[in-house]
Amino acid sequence: MKLTNPLRHVEFGNLGVFVRGIVSYTLSPFELKAFHNPLKRIPRAMQRFIEGAVHIVPNGGFAWWLHGYVEKKYDEMNRKNPEDYENDS
Repeated sequence: MKLTNPLRHVEFGNLGVFVRGIVSYTLSPFELKAFHNPLKRIPRAMQRFIEGAVHIVPNGGFAWWLHGYVEKKYDEMNRKNPEDYENDS
């Protein structure tokens, strides 16, 4: 059997994966309007930003607080204790 026969119709967009009963449709990016009514997209962009910020800002705030706390504790632990040097002459 020749290998070219099964691979004859394999190309990008038609890679040979066939599933019975499933029909898929795709749109060409060249047929879509890239910047259709940009003023209409601003509220949705703000909504997406807020939805993402709800998950990111608390974690970032906690990380910022934790970093500050650890730095402060590190500085406190590196201080010299004056009581250790009272009897030096």
